[in-house]
Amino acid sequence: MNNFIKKAFLISMVVILSLWGVVGAVTVPVHANVASTGDLIKTATNPAVYYLSADGKRYTFNHAREYFTWYDDFSGVVTIADTEMFSYDLGGTVVLRPGARLMQYVSVQGDGTWMIASPNVYAVSSNGTIMALDSAETAVALYGENWEQMIVAIPDYLSGYYTTGAALTSTSTYPTGTLVKMAGSDQVYYIEGTTKRPVTADGMTGNNLNMDYVLTASDLSGYTDGTSVTGVEGDIANPVGGATATPIGTGLTVALSPSSPGAQVAPGLATNVPLLKVNLTASTDGAVTVNSLVFTKSGPSDNNDMSYYYLYDGATRLTSGKSLNNTSLTVTFSNLNLSVAAGTTKALTFSADVAALVSSGSGATAGGVHIYSLASADGVSTSAQVNGSFPLSGNTVTIGSVSTGWLDVDANGGTLTNPTVGQTGATVAQFKVTNSSAEIMHLSRLSLYQTGTLENAKFSNLKLYQSSTLLAEVSGINGDSLAVFDLATPFVLDKSQNRIFTVTADIAGSARNGDTTKFYLDSESDVYALGQTYGYGACVDAGTTTCTSSAVAGTYDGTSTNYSETTVQGGQVTVANNGPSADNVSVGQTNVPMLKFAITAGVNIEVKQWRVELIGLPVAHADCVADYISNLRIVDDNGGSGTSAVNCSDLTAVTDGGYYQFTDIINIDAGETRNYTVYMDISSSMSASTTYVVLGNTASANTFSATAVKNTDNNQYVSGGDAPPAYRAAIRVLLED
Repeated sequence: MNNFIKKAFLISMVVILSLWGVVGAVTVPVHANVASTGDLIKTATNPAVYYLSADGKRYTFNHAREYFTWYDDFSGVVTIADTEMFSYDLGGTVVLRPGARLMQYVSVQGDGTWMIASPNVYAVSSNGTIMALDSAETAVALYGENWEQMIVAIPDYLSGYYTTGAALTSTSTYPTGTLVKMAGSDQVYYIEGTTKRPVTADGMTGNNLNMDYVLTASDLSGYTDGTSVTGVEGDIANPVGGATATPIGTGLTVALSPSSPGAQVAPGLATNVPLLKVNLTASTDGAVTVNSLVFTKSGPSDNNDMSYYYLYDGATRLTSGKSLNNTSLTVTFSNLNLSVAAGTTKALTFSADVAALVSSGSGATAGGVHIYSLASADGVSTSAQVNGSFPLSGNTVTIGSVSTGWLDVDANGGTLTNPTVGQTGATVAQFKVTNSSAEIMHLSRLSLYQTGTLENAKFSNLKLYQSSTLLAEVSGINGDSLAVFDLATPFVLDKSQNRIFTVTADIAGSARNGDTTKFYLDSESDVYALGQTYGYGACVDAGTTTCTSSAVAGTYDGTSTNYSETTVQGGQVTVANNGPSADNVSVGQTNVPMLKFAITAGVNIEVKQWRVELIGLPVAHADCVADYISNLRIVDDNGGSGTSAVNCSDLTAVTDGGYYQFTDIINIDAGETRNYTVYMDISSSMSASTTYVVLGNTASANTFSATAVKNTDNNQYVSGGDAPPAYRAAIRVLLED
């Protein structure tokens, strides 16, 4: 994110910091009563004010800036005896009130002055979760033209009390705890997830809510209506203690990794050539945060030999590609914010891309010799004491006289099927990789960048496939918006061969209708394929890099239409097909899963009817009394309420089969996704046939009838554009003897 804090406003934050210790200087009257849960407490001998929580612990207010987001003054502070104060254990530090302020980290210097520690500006949500604003445009869209006036400076040593959540974009909803109203209206709403709750005058007073923190919004149509806040609610009124801070370690040992590469000859166009590997080990007394690393180049070589430099933590790229400073001959990786847990070691790889070979001009010159090092402890920026035997130098890297092979990456697949809210295994990306060289390639790592409007936290279980073969999977998208696939077994791509790859993901039930997914290669270095001949990373062309003058440019770099994009579908109720895939099932089995589906509620709903059709019965429905199919039922996969069980003889005839209308009533809360499976037992007397299960009515093309699902918020039935579409032929199963 760009540093979009204006200098004039940064100066004004000095005034905020000058309030340091205001709370501690307050004098309040002495009371004889013993403290109760929820009280603000102090002693007569110490002016520090604490919040007494329901867990029996006292929480500190680090500064007036936190205190005044929760309280208007000190009139409610109770003075207690020292002995009583000491009987309450310390429980942590109170964080900023959700929705009250924006915040930015600063580093406080020894003389009391401070410096900006990070360009990120954060909004505060519930439980001390902070969410970075991804741009000044987002700040204006959510917080108005005067958003900078909402910022308070937070010393970076308090960062352990906050948890970083998903970044906010211009289309994000407000964080929980935000107070908003529409222009021209006096009605104030309390935002709780995707729900807006009207706040009455008693609700404002009872929860110590401040009108100074109310934002004016241009559109609140994306929020559902919630219950009114009419009085004191503990989750709103009570100060929140931040996460227990991880102790800050006193030492960091930096050493050359035993796996650091030996002397090597790197071909032209080779990517991600490992130059140096270092181990960072934190002392056992606490975690250590590394802010920046500076590597130094030496050796008789041209400064243009390497095009870009990278820093990796395992398979994860930590920054964008960096360039060499031609004056200082250094490569700097800043704003790493890399945490090394107490007593653990983090192994980092410093790598580079070799430029195209040239005989003259800008490019790589064969014979150039490179040596890279961490020259001194000054090259490691951290709050801890840096230990190590510097310089830590890698072995020589000599530029060879041949070039590595190359890969082209292209968008592929045309228009992908749009996923539904709550769908599992939705295809979100498809692309083609072509080996255009004379080397066999071994694809071992691939990272895709996600820039759609669907928040990264709403993706899970991402899987990389080639055809039906699962190559790698990852639980989610990381903080840099990358889905990093590290292949345990490299995929082999023969000479002049191309293959199409797909990525699937589970879409959260809290996704919104109209959210988009958008995947592409942010950097060609995010594809790592080793050539079998030279043993180095292939040059990759996704549209930005031209590997050779004769190569056809790739088309997967995010420009123009060079990406994979889908739009999430969903209304008040969304039904997603979650398999299983068509396959063969032998007769005579019990508890056969015939259909898996998910229901996501955009509002609070009550499902009153469930129609399940069995199409393609092996005998005429009139003969279904034989109960070749029995124990037909819908089961909640997570142990919630399902339906009763019926047999084949209970079905009503339809063309080519029969149906049963279950009337078991099930309630689903707004924003919740429930996963279900249709099970049945299959008699060994059943003859082979193609059978499939339908949730809904094949004749009317509706999943639910007009009176099957009720919106319990307005007591109206869900219909029209908010009703799920037909759910036909979701799964076909061949039944065999």
